[in-house]
Amino acid sequence: MEKETSKEKIVTFLYILSIILILFVSFVEKWKFYSFAPFLKYAGFIILLTGFLIAIWALIFIKGGVMGLVTPKADSLVKEGPYRYIRHPVYLGTFLMLLGSVLVLKSIPGFVLLFLTYLPLLITRARMEEKELLKKFGKEWKEYKDKTGFLFPSIIKIISR
Repeated sequence: MEKETSKEKIVTFLYILSIILILFVSFVEKWKFYSFAPFLKYAGFIILLTGFLIAIWALIFIKGGVMGLVTPKADSLVKEGPYRYIRHPVYLGTFLMLLGSVLVLKSIPGFVLLFLTYLPLLITRARMEEKELLKKFGKEWKEYKDKTGFLFPSIIKIISR
């Protein structure tokens, strides 16, 4: 368990560091997307706002169980709201907010960093979290996982309900 806790801390630190790095590079750097600049700015704003709304919607349902390391704090498995369709709506919302920010700022390095650093760390962190959820909730978690998408809703899983 000690080793997992160290890994959790490292992944969490790198996850937060990648967010800071992406935003810093996006604000400071000079390499920008110019050919689609007006379109990117408006599309980015819509994506950013969508991500914000998804994250807020998810936080309403998960309450205090989201902050900290990947070990779940909730005593019951949340399956309402956006969790009815996907297992990690806060991560999806955060990803969309970052993607929208990078597009609004027209940042090429920010866009690259988003997919090369943040997304792999997000997936790693979510998978670590899922292992802990399996330990804590067992069969209930397995059944829930079979009915929901990872980061995006699965049309096949929704139809088969």
